[in-house]
This record gives sequence, structure tokens and C-alpha cells, in this order.
Amino acid sequence: MNYLREIRILITKNVLLFILHIALVGALLFLVNTTIHFVRAHDDSIREVMFYEVFEGKELYTMADNLFGYEHLAFSAENPDITEMLASFYDTLHQQESFLFMSRMSTSISASTPIDIEQRRQRMNAFYMNENLFYFYDIQTQHEDQKIFWQDVDYSSGRIPILLGNNFAETYAVGDIFLAENFFLEQELEVVGFLAGSTTIYYEHNYEYSLDDYLIIPFPPNLLELLELGVDEGVVSTLVHVMLAADIIVDRTGGYSINGLIEMIGTIARRIGYEHYIFLGVPVRISQLASMVSLIYRTQTVITLMLILAIALTALVLIYLAKIYFERSVRTYLAYLHCGAEQKFILRLSAFDLAMPLVLSFIVSFYFLQSIYRIEWVPLWLYFIFAHHYVSIIILIFFFFISYYYVKRKVINL
Repeated sequence: MNYLREIRILITKNVLLFILHIALVGALLFLVNTTIHFVRAHDDSIREVMFYEVFEGKELYTMADNLFGYEHLAFSAENPDITEMLASFYDTLHQQESFLFMSRMSTSISASTPIDIEQRRQRMNAFYMNENLFYFYDIQTQHEDQKIFWQDVDYSSGRIPILLGNNFAETYAVGDIFLAENFFLEQELEVVGFLAGSTTIYYEHNYEYSLDDYLIIPFPPNLLELLELGVDEGVVSTLVHVMLAADIIVDRTGGYSINGLIEMIGTIARRIGYEHYIFLGVPVRISQLASMVSLIYRTQTVITLMLILAIALTALVLIYLAKIYFERSVRTYLAYLHCGAEQKFILRLSAFDLAMPLVLSFIVSFYFLQSIYRIEWVPLWLYFIFAHHYVSIIILIFFFFISYYYVKRKVINL
């Protein structure tokens, strides 16, 4: 007898049960893996996705310049050296060791790309940051030597180093040069490296602000030095107003509070002569993080119990359905025996019959999990061998042997 032909006949006669069998086993695997993923990765996912470790023991405040319009014009008229004053204010804040002053800005710039022969300008996403922000978030590049040497960032030189987000890695290469208008300066932006995949930071209330599609442009490390190098005062004035809009990180273990921070920055501002700034959302980041973590911890037990209940119900329905399927299969095997088929053939046929829906359900659950959790694609055979959802394989093997033992006993006793 032909095994494949007989299997096809068995499936044809039990097509609805066969499909339900695959669906229920696949659902069981999905629920089990989801439960394990939720329980085991609970704390790690909070720390990884929400930068819990980065902000642990720290508080984040946001500062902004609040001198606009006529007030700015009046202040400028009274203080002709306002640009130098603001540059000194920024440089002092940036160099503080008591807190981290992290300037950042997301915008778009007009740039011609290295691959455009006609050098046509197009709008490209750009994310500006200073050195403090880059190292606070421990931003990684694809290779260790692909770093920005911040002391070499010179806006007066006409060329500055930049990094590209991971999504540009297949289009551009290290050494490529973009021609762009950067704060009213025509500059060459030289690619010195690429960010590691899925690089995210906290920005504008977004816990996972992705930098994968951005040109990462460094802010100048020292603004007073730019004035000394002869960079146009209007350029430096624009830069300093942008760079004073910053996040400030305070280490709570150092004994600093918001009042202490305000007093410290106030002392610097009074000494320099510029006190036109405000603190926004005190402390926005940490209060949001605390409420989110609290919510997840409160619901963890309930969600876990619901998943376990769903697994139990699915397993019970699957056992009932499998029993019906096996009994119908055993009646078919009995017919084969009466027709003169050997017992060995029947056992091999039953092994094929039992294994096929299990293998198909594993494939279904694999691709379903991959699409739901957005797992980076890997070949199925590689997943099967090195699966971190190894529990699926254990369940399938256990289910197969139990089923095979049940059918074998029935066939032998016929």
C-alpha cells in the first residue's frame, strides 16, 4: 500500500477534524509561548523598552529658552553682546558635572545625497544632539571604530562628521558626503558610521523615539569657540537658542532635587546675566514611567492567570477533539486489517497520520508568532533547531508519543 495515498484518504474523510486539530494545537502553542514570554520577559522588557535602567536613580527635567519676539529684540538692544552671553551660558551648562545638559532637536534639512549625480536637494530627517546625550543613552554604532570624535566637530571648517540611522546602511557607505544647508551654513556632512539597528531614545514624551531613519548631526561642542573662529554671529545665535532647549538629568543619589537644580542653574544664569529660561513638565519623564511600571505590575498576575486559563480550556477542547479523531482513525485502521494489511503498516500509517497535523500546526504557530511579535525573520529549519520557543517542540513531541501510544494500544488489541 502507498502511505501518501492512504494519508490523503484519511485526511479527506476527516478534513474538518484535521483542520480543527491543526488550529487548536497551533493556538495551544501560541498561548504557551505568549505566557512564557510575558512571565519571563516582564521585568526585562520594561527595562529595555522604557529605558528603566538608564533612568534608574535619576530624574529628567526639560529646560527651554523663553525670550521671544519683542522681548528678545528689547533684550538684544540692551545687551549687544547677547550672543556671547548665551554662548557662555550654554557652554557653562554643558560642562557641568553636577548634572547632564542634553541638547537635542529633530528636524529636516535640505541636502543632496552622494548617490544623486545631479546633486538635487531633498528634505531629509535630521536629529541633532550634543555629546552628553549621545553617551547618556549609550548609543551604539555598527562597528566600534564608527564614532564621532566630538572634539573634532568644527562648524567653521565646512565639513562635519555625521552618523546615519541603520536603515541607510544598504544605501550609503562610510566616507559618503552629503551637501547640506546646516544652520544657514553650506556644509559637507561626512558619513563616519551607522547606528546599530533599532536605536531609540526618549524624546518628546515618546519612550521609543527611533533614530533608524535619521541623519545624526552633532551640535558644536563649544559655542564661544565658534565666535572666536569667526562664524557668523547670527548662526551662533540660532544655534544657541536651539541648544538651550534641552533635557537635564539629575542623579538623585547625589542629593540633588528640583529646588537644588533650579538654584544651581539660577546661580550660573545670574553670574552670566541671562535668566530668560523656564523648566517644563517637572518631572515629566519619571512620573510617566512610574505610572506605566505600576500599571504593568498590578495587572501582571491577572494577565498571567487569564493566559493559563486559556491554555487549560484549549487543552481540554483539544483532548476531546483528538479523542474523536483517533477513534475514527482506529476504525479506519480496523478496516485495513480486515483487508489484509500488516500491523507494521498500520502503525507506520498512524505515525504519519499523527505527525502531519502537529508539524503543520508548528509551522502555523511559528509564522503567527513571527508576525505578531515582529520577530526578525529566520529560516524555519534554523528556528526548529535553535528555537528559543523550545517549549513548542517539547509539547509536540510529548503530544505525538502520547497519541501514538494510545493508537498503538488500540491497534494491537484489535
